Formats: sequence, structure tokens, C-alpha cells
Amino acid sequence: MLELIAAGALLPSAASAYLLPNEHLLKRASRRLSRKGDLQVALVGTARTDAGVVPIGERWIFSGRHVQVDVNGPGSRTVQWRRGGRAEGDSTLLPTEAEREVFGRMFGDRDVAGLARHLRVDLDASHLDLLGDRVAHVVGAPLARRRDRTAPAIWIDQATFEVLRVRIPGRVGVEVRITDWRGPSTRGLFPQRVHVTAAGRWVRRLEVDRAHVVGSGGR
Repeated sequence: MLELIAAGALLPSAASAYLLPNEHLLKRASRRLSRKGDLQVALVGTARTDAGVVPIGERWIFSGRHVQVDVNGPGSRTVQWRRGGRAEGDSTLLPTEAEREVFGRMFGDRDVAGLARHLRVDLDASHLDLLGDRVAHVVGAPLARRRDRTAPAIWIDQATFEVLRVRIPGRVGVEVRITDWRGPSTRGLFPQRVHVTAAGRWVRRLEVDRAHVVGSGGR
């Protein structure tokens, strides 16, 4: 009996089990990203490269459609990438293409629905999932396929409409997990922690050092 009670405590309550329409979820998630000005974010952490695990620092600049990331690695190794252009420098330090796509559409375009369309997420499918102690709507996968690790999907917090996880299908199956939006360095502008996996193995683990809005750019 105790085991049944404990297992039941892990499930969403009847009230929280109501599935919101996916279009509504995506619009609310996009609205959650609105701001007045250009966003700049600095992160520090580690990356798994061909040369092994290395310390890195990233600086992202989001100014409307303009998206740029500068990465510093060990031994004065650097790389810079701008949306629509080629990487300049040591490309082994660059965030995955999937990560750049997720961040560009979320924090540059501020358009979670556009990200879903780009990933070809099934907008007729959804189910509820628990990520730690948070209930999330999984847009793009029905309950019957909740164990499917290939379908593109976006996890959106049921209470705050924060995007918590994005799964990008493909040859290496990349997932971008972004958590702790109310961290001390981000104040809701950006997730405090970023964890990227590919083929079930982490490739990037980062934490925000600072995040701030500059000027009145953007849309």
C-alpha cells in the first residue's frame, strides 16, 4: 500500500492533468520571452570536443534577427559565429547547430511556435511529463509514444510557460535542456543552466555568469 501511495504522489493531480491546446502553449511560451532591448548573456562551463573535455566561456548577443556567439577555450583558442554566416576560428569549440537554432529562434526571434514549425513538431500531439518536480506539457509527442526518443518535441512548464527542454531529431539525437529560469544571474531573461546531449551523451554543460538587456533594440 505504501508503495502505491508513493508512486501516486509522483503523478500530476487530476487538475494538473488537463492538456492545454498546443497553439496556446506555444504562444504563451513566446510571450514569456518578450523584452525591450537586446539581450546579452555570458556563460561558463565545459564542452566535450575531439580533444577531450575543455573549459569554455560563451557570450551570446541577441539583437532582433541578429544572433552572435563568441566562444573562448583553453590556450587562447576562440571561435565566433553569426547567424547566416560561417564560423571564424576553432570550430570544434562551437555550440552544436541544434543549440544555435534553438537559441536563435527563442531569444533572437522570440518565437517558440516558429521553432516548433522548423523542427516539424507534431502540433496535434502532446502529453504531460514530470521533469524533477515540475509538470511540463510535451508538445510533439502523444502519451503512447512518450518513450520515443526520436520525435521532435518541446517541453513547456505548465505553470510558468518556460521552455525546459527541446529535442531535435536526427542522426545524433540532440537535446537542449534549459533550467532554473529564476536563477540569480538571469532574473527570468534566460535559463541559468544549459545542458546539451547528443546520442545520449552530454556535449555541453554551462551556467550563466551574467545576463542583461541593452538599449531598446529587438522588434
